[in-house]
Amino acid sequence: MGMHTTKIAVGEGKFALVAQLTVTPRGMAVYACSPEFAHLG
Repeated sequence: MGMHTTKIAVGEGKFALVAQLTVTPRGMAVYACSPEFAHLG
């Protein structure tokens, strides 16, 4: 099983949101970013 990444973007301006999910053989990482804030969890 390899890595798989999915990315979506919705909204525009200050309401834009980009989310990316990466699934690896050992777990997953989620990254969410807006024009003012970013989160990696």
